[in-house]
Amino acid sequence: MEHSIGSRDAKVLVTEFLSLNCPHCARFAQQVLPEIKKNLIDTGWVRLILRDYRSAP
Repeated sequence: MEHSIGSRDAKVLVTEFLSLNCPHCARFAQQVLPEIKKNLIDTGWVRLILRDYRSAP
């Protein structure tokens, strides 16, 4: 599984490997990601790829 958010023209590409069952990943998504999205993704600096760690190559 892979999803992305942010502009395809962003200069920085970040890949996050996550688990849908992981409490640490859930905490990140709820408490940290909103600020990153507001300050970096929504402004066009960063594009974030979200990848389920089980499907990593």
